[in-house]
Amino acid sequence: DNALYLFYPFWYLQIAGWHVIPELLIGPPEDGAIDPGVFGWVWSFAAIIAVFCSLLAQRIVAFRWVKNSMLIITAVIAAAFLLSSESYRAAHGLLFTTPWVVAALCRCYEVWQTGERQMRVLVLTTLFGLTGYVIGLVGFRASSPHGALEWGARFAMVFYPLLALIAVWDIERLRQQVILPTVIGILLLLGIGFQIRGLSVIHHDKQINVALYQTLRETESPYILTDLWWLPLNNAPLAQEQTVFVATTPERQGDWLERATEQDVQVFSLVTLNPFLIEQLAIVSDYQQMNVLAVRQIDNLIVARIALEGD
Repeated sequence: DNALYLFYPFWYLQIAGWHVIPELLIGPPEDGAIDPGVFGWVWSFAAIIAVFCSLLAQRIVAFRWVKNSMLIITAVIAAAFLLSSESYRAAHGLLFTTPWVVAALCRCYEVWQTGERQMRVLVLTTLFGLTGYVIGLVGFRASSPHGALEWGARFAMVFYPLLALIAVWDIERLRQQVILPTVIGILLLLGIGFQIRGLSVIHHDKQINVALYQTLRETESPYILTDLWWLPLNNAPLAQEQTVFVATTPERQGDWLERATEQDVQVFSLVTLNPFLIEQLAIVSDYQQMNVLAVRQIDNLIVARIALEGD
């Protein structure tokens, strides 16, 4: 229960344990994100090993091969998620939609060694900033029940342009290394691919919002019950005609049904992603009968028109 560590910094580490690594880098499977499963662990540790090996790759050739191998693994896994047929509409980790960040971190030591003051300032700014990002996100933000790590990537937005500069800095110097510049190029293309997929998801969501707006308007019910916190925002154009009640737990939904009956509410609309919510409402409303008048499916959304019949 997130509420247990609401005001306790770093308490999240005790709850999550080692899971903090893939949840920070790849993202938690919450709020529409895909569950990376074991591939999230492999991706995370491949990225960590690649960055570690980059510190020794300039002196020991074997570490260079290990680094390149880990970068290839990250590219393969990222490509698998990009091309996955599984539907997901969110990504929360530092690396998920920007896999090229690993290449940038691997090149930090190389860029530092050039001795150029401007680039050293860039590297220091990026590394100190990311260190603060990790401490702040894992130590404080993750201990909040209002979003936790699912808001992670947005706090790193300011660092992505700096990391992009490091990733492609003086890329011509890497001509002798065929593998590394090729992998960096692939990772950059994968990043662009994720942005294209994200734009497609946004377009799809807009179509769903239009269909939902039209459906709710056709129901002509002045009351809407939902367990989706974001529905009042999506239903804003109908705010003058319909009232949205958000009840996220069975107890609150039962309370709403009881009050609706007291206020002689005869018909209301139900909007949910939970296919079992109608049955759950019937269970918690044992003091009255519910008559489902109509049900419509909009993508994963369920819109039902329900009549209340008191005993």
